[in-house]
Formats: sequence, C-alpha cells, structure tokens
Amino acid sequence: MQYQAKAIATITDAAGYTHLRFERPREYNFVPGQYATLASEGDPKPRFLALASHPTESELLFVARQVFQDEALWTFSAPQGAGFAADFHDVRPFLFLTHGTGVSAIRPALIERQKLGRAADTLLYGVADAAAEPDLDCLRPAMPVRQLRAYSRSEAPQHVQNVLQTLELAPFAAIIIIGSKDMMQTCREIIAEKHFDPARVFSNY
Repeated sequence: MQYQAKAIATITDAAGYTHLRFERPREYNFVPGQYATLASEGDPKPRFLALASHPTESELLFVARQVFQDEALWTFSAPQGAGFAADFHDVRPFLFLTHGTGVSAIRPALIERQKLGRAADTLLYGVADAAAEPDLDCLRPAMPVRQLRAYSRSEAPQHVQNVLQTLELAPFAAIIIIGSKDMMQTCREIIAEKHFDPARVFSNY
C-alpha cells in the first residue's frame, strides 16, 4: 500500500541531516526496526529509510542525509521488514551499535526500552565528531541509556568496532546492530570472538 502526503515539517539540522515529518495515517502500524520506501515528485527514485518514530508517536519521522524541498509531494510505502526480533521486555540490558543515519532506526527501539522502564542499556554510536551528530533526542544525555561514542575524526580516531573490542558483552541480553555491510560484518566477527550467542544479535534485515 502507498500513501501520498506533503511533509508537515522538513528541517535540516546543523550537522546536515534532514528530518522529514508526516502526519501518521490512522492505520499505519509498525514496530521498531521497520522501514519504508519514500519518493518525491522531484526525485521519483524510491529510497529506503528507517522509521525513526516510535509506534506510539502521532507523526512519522524519517532522517536522511539528503536535502529535500518543503513543497514536495511524497509517496511512502506501508511499513516493510520484520523489525527487530529481540524481546524488549527482557530486564537485562541491551547493547545498541550503529553509526551515521543508522541511529534513526535505533531511536524507536531505545524509546520502547525506555517505556518499559529499562535504564541500563548502552548505545555505542559512531560518527565523525560531536559536531556531526544528528539532532535527535536519543543522543542527548537525558536519554536513559549509557552513551558511548566512536569519533573517527579526532586526535585518536575510533570506529564502532574499536570501542566494541573493549566491551564486556556477557551482561547484555541482546545486541542490536545497524550499519554498513563492512561495519556489521566486523562487529559480528568481534561478537563471535567474545563468545556471545549469535542468536541474540539482531538487525532489521
């Protein structure tokens, strides 16, 4: 099923990320980790974007690196993918691994855990530097999650994989990972080397 609408807000933040917000259709139900295809009048080629909003929010949020026209009429699909298959009710902490725009897919999962009263999770986020972070609430100190960063453009450059190597994984109930093919493959290799159960590692595809 396809939906057509103009964005109710198109904001580009200081780091260059565009936040697209749409009024959520009444029957538009989804779970954390799902995504949709979006296309506009000026750029009809469909692009896959994670649903960055939580299922209880009244607006649909998408975050991308492109700059879009405010007046564009958008076509977006029904939610796609199975989402994250993790048991969000588990009382043990989760570890979230992502970089760049991948944090938009992680945001609804973090909010879901917050709503369930889970405050011991860890978010490891990779980006060039602090100035390059998108303006998202889940990256702010007020979010009840342990915040770790891997800055690739710093005096001691690091990627998510480097920081992951230093972490003890035994306390985590699940690991949710979103990123590039190479990043995800390397992280999975590190996780395997640390003898973490691969059945408790989740992505959205």
